[in-house]
Amino acid sequence: MGWRDLLFSSTYDIDRLDNRDEALIARACGLVKWVARYHRSTVEGVDRIPSGPGLYVANHNAPPMSIDTWLFGAAVFEQRGMQDVPFGLGHEWMIRLRGGHEVVVPM
Repeated sequence: MGWRDLLFSSTYDIDRLDNRDEALIARACGLVKWVARYHRSTVEGVDRIPSGPGLYVANHNAPPMSIDTWLFGAAVFEQRGMQDVPFGLGHEWMIRLRGGHEVVVPM
């Protein structure tokens, strides 16, 4: 086993759109709610997002994912359902890291 096998995981094909785990996303929303209460943050206007494809761009100042991405995704999941939860983008090497790969890709 080489160093790449030790560092990177290939449990999921990161290019597939059907990797999502709704139960995992629902559990993550519980943690995100706690973080939102702690920081006293709110997400407003989810009800005004038109249906159909779109591109959401968040502040990108915290590795590996900024908290606003999680807050927005949780709000969309709770108010609009699984079908409207946005997909996140990230560097391939970060998405493939062992441990994080098994959590981030299904979300």
